[in-house]
Amino acid sequence: MTQIVGIQMQKVIDFFLVKIFYVALGLHLFCFCKPNVLQPLQQNSTADNGNNGTSSLQNGNTGNSNVSANGNASGNPNVSNDSANTSSPDSSDCSPIFPLKDLSHVLDFAPGTSRGFGDNRDKNTRAHAGCDLYAPVHTPIYAVCDGQILAFESFYLGTSYVEIKHPNFVARYGEVENTWIPGLNVNDNVKQGQQIATVGHCNGLPSSMTMVHFELYTGDLTGPLTVRSSTIKAPSGLSYQRRADLKNCYDDTYSWYTSAKNN
Repeated sequence: MTQIVGIQMQKVIDFFLVKIFYVALGLHLFCFCKPNVLQPLQQNSTADNGNNGTSSLQNGNTGNSNVSANGNASGNPNVSNDSANTSSPDSSDCSPIFPLKDLSHVLDFAPGTSRGFGDNRDKNTRAHAGCDLYAPVHTPIYAVCDGQILAFESFYLGTSYVEIKHPNFVARYGEVENTWIPGLNVNDNVKQGQQIATVGHCNGLPSSMTMVHFELYTGDLTGPLTVRSSTIKAPSGLSYQRRADLKNCYDDTYSWYTSAKNN
């Protein structure tokens, strides 16, 4: 009787061993054959926004996990987009200041005073393209806004001019002395209130007639500021002989003068 029970128990054990063997075999075959099917599905599930299936991609990058969402391609995760940008002094607006700090010699420069915009010049052969801001020779001249120096060239009767691109306009500071302010060169950036030149003296004119001849341009155009063949004219019908984006300098310059005088 005991022998019969033992035989029956052995059959039960063998049955379960066979079952376990086939289950293990099935799992082995499943795992062995399935990875080549699962792998592409896993890649596709992590590829969004036009990526190529690499799980580290975001926002359309191309497989380099060090490329930031801003599109940097240096491979260095510590390099931000800001490191590739250089801030220009012309990148934002400014509140302009008057180009002279000593206001005691400034005379009325409104149109019709002979110092104003549009007044007749050179025996009525052209119109005055700027505002004449009187000051003694050697008086410091200051940048009205942050900007970049575009030119320093000869101007009128032995003087020079400095042309500066400011945020919303271009300014010509004319009738200045021919010597550079130490440390300044063309293409240099300057800060608002930084000295850029000194008042010069036009050959043949009385020593009392020294000034900054100040011109404003919108900056919409490029090229030389003095254009002898220019067709833009004053109400008198005379040509300004200047680039076509010339502005009437009086309103802005007088506003800056008034602010400086009240401070």
